[in-house]
Amino acid sequence: MLSLAVAPPLLLQAQSSPLGGIEGRLTLAEATLLLFANSPEIRLGEAEVKAAEGELRQSRAWANPEVTVMHNVNNPVTHRYFETGREGETDVQLSQRIFIGGQRMEGVRQHKALHLSAMERLEGIRREQVTALHAAMIAVDALRQKSALFASQADVLQKILSAYAEQQAKGNSSQMEVARIRALLFIVQTEQQECAAEIAGHQVQLKRMLGVSGDVRPVLPTIDKDCIDALLQAPAELRGRPDLRSLALAAEASRHETLQQRANALPEVNLMAGWDKNGNIGRNFFAVGMGLTVPIFNRGKGGIQAARARQQQAEATAQQSLRDAELEIERMEQQVRTLAAIAIAGDIEAEQTALMEQVAQQYLRRNISLIEFSAHLESYRETMLAAIDSHANLQKAVAELRQAKGILKNEE
Repeated sequence: MLSLAVAPPLLLQAQSSPLGGIEGRLTLAEATLLLFANSPEIRLGEAEVKAAEGELRQSRAWANPEVTVMHNVNNPVTHRYFETGREGETDVQLSQRIFIGGQRMEGVRQHKALHLSAMERLEGIRREQVTALHAAMIAVDALRQKSALFASQADVLQKILSAYAEQQAKGNSSQMEVARIRALLFIVQTEQQECAAEIAGHQVQLKRMLGVSGDVRPVLPTIDKDCIDALLQAPAELRGRPDLRSLALAAEASRHETLQQRANALPEVNLMAGWDKNGNIGRNFFAVGMGLTVPIFNRGKGGIQAARARQQQAEATAQQSLRDAELEIERMEQQVRTLAAIAIAGDIEAEQTALMEQVAQQYLRRNISLIEFSAHLESYRETMLAAIDSHANLQKAVAELRQAKGILKNEE
């Protein structure tokens, strides 16, 4: 019988985090603060808001007055060029456009709605980025759990391999059995390396989102049955969702665009004033008047038609997005119920871990064959991986449902 000194440590180590220390550990709330400060997507959204604010500010400005000054070249009275004396001729005209029928105000209202839409879109980007951040942190945490599982199994197989290699040298075990154990160890080590490569990929994504240089070690909130029940019973706040509000405001902006195009079909009115130094009817001739365009050739029908079409498109998009959101929530709620029934069904991880410890000890005592041990090892690994994936998928589904319902919040 092999010495029980090589019996594996508690395989519950497979469920602990192999992080060590506290460097780089971030809760979701802490990571969210870094995200808001450093995310490139959020920076782009903030720039879009500033651009919309500038457009709104510009739309509120009045048209500049137009001043025209004309001076004689060759004075017909004095026969001098550019005569500046008493007989010189100077004509000064001033024109100021006056907006009528909403030509200016509808533009202001349109850009105000676009500015509000950009602000809501920025908030929507923030929420989407938080959900993406949460998903990346969940993926890293799940991969670290898998890596710890593979490391634990590799440790067990390494100890068993050392013990059986020693017994093989004494002639107490076959070379085929040792080779089989070595193959099992190689497979587990390969899976551990693949996990490390996936973790590195997700770490690159987290570093980009958070603007940090070191690896992130997620500290995720606990999800229990009460938390899930409260989320499922919470009413959907679709009218307050930033992405849907942004679309509604975009539709409102398009309505003001249509009204502005109709207003632009009205005449363009200009108040005018003039001063002529040597006018036809005497010196220092002053005059006031009004100029306006006559809508004969251009009545703005094409612009009105295009604006109305964009309005219909924006309103249809907003209505369809609201309907899609309602259907998506129904699908997500069913997904959360299904995943919760699996992930919170019982403590299968502890049960399987205890069973695997017994199997490992039985194999070391030669009470079971290598085939039985391999089968149990494979079953244990598949069960633990499925449990890890189930919990990770539930966490992702919960985060997505919170965003879909418009009740996204940061958790410690």
